[in-house]
Amino acid sequence: MNFSDKLVLLRKQYRLSQEELAEKLDVTRQSVSKWESGVSMPELSKILQISQLFNVSTDYLLKEADSEQSVLNLKSENLNIKKVSQTEADDFILHSKKLAMLYTIATILCILSPFPLMLTLANPAFKLFSTTFMIISGIAGLLVFVAAGTCIFIYANYKNLKFTYIDNQDFIIDRPTRETVEKQKQAYYGIFIRNIIIGVIFCIISAIPVIVFALLITDYIGAGVCFTLLVVICGVSLFIYTGTRFSAFQKLLSEGEYSKKRRSSNLLMEKICGIYWPVIAAVYLVCSFLGNNWHISWIIWPVAALLFAVMDSVVNIITEKDSESKKSSRTSVKDHSDTED
Repeated sequence: MNFSDKLVLLRKQYRLSQEELAEKLDVTRQSVSKWESGVSMPELSKILQISQLFNVSTDYLLKEADSEQSVLNLKSENLNIKKVSQTEADDFILHSKKLAMLYTIATILCILSPFPLMLTLANPAFKLFSTTFMIISGIAGLLVFVAAGTCIFIYANYKNLKFTYIDNQDFIIDRPTRETVEKQKQAYYGIFIRNIIIGVIFCIISAIPVIVFALLITDYIGAGVCFTLLVVICGVSLFIYTGTRFSAFQKLLSEGEYSKKRRSSNLLMEKICGIYWPVIAAVYLVCSFLGNNWHISWIIWPVAALLFAVMDSVVNIITEKDSESKKSSRTSVKDHSDTED
């Protein structure tokens, strides 16, 4: 392997694009492209920067006859970075399948939590009991469902500790394993798209039961809301289960939401999530308890989810524009210095 081959391999194993590598070396993307294609060689100062960036010697970069595997081994040994084998990748994908099921069950329990309270307060069949008894029973049922869902979430996150290095740290993956994971992702992509479409359809038609009950069976409007939530559960379950499984492939390949380019926006969104969803939960409980609006307060959650999606898109746009502006400023400075030289 010559210098250009090693540069391409090291860049890909560090999951850097040509633009990102150029930014780190304070050069243009075209310069990196020329180095990787063998059209030109970087100057000595840049070779030193490359050796420091990838933690390899200049001799190692410049001499030929090293194989691809030796590059991977050297990087893993020097930086103590986890190397993901084919077996570990398969284990992570299987683990994500189990994790998707746990997350789905926990979410279903949380969505079902207001069912006991709505059924007891909104249906005439329960008016034989006192209002206090119905409220206490409904709240008890709500807390049981929420507690069960929370315990499952905690258990799922505990089981996920084994693979935290894939979620939070840099790792390397060899070419055969990457190609295998890519094939598995492509095989699952059709299922992913199909389930997302079906989930969207469920969410769209979810309003039909509550509308029908409101117009035709007004005494049992609470039951209509329950049927609506059941339809919503079907859609949300498909989103969570399918999305969690598909994200496993993206994490291993560092694509989509899990690419290095999205890392800064993801970190920001994690901080926002820590504030946003507890506030939404507090608003939901306050509106439901104070106004006794359990039959309609559930709408807070789909609205909050839509607003969160908009917020996520806005954050991504802002971070991408900030990255592009920094990159263009560096490029202009570099071009100006080249012109002066």
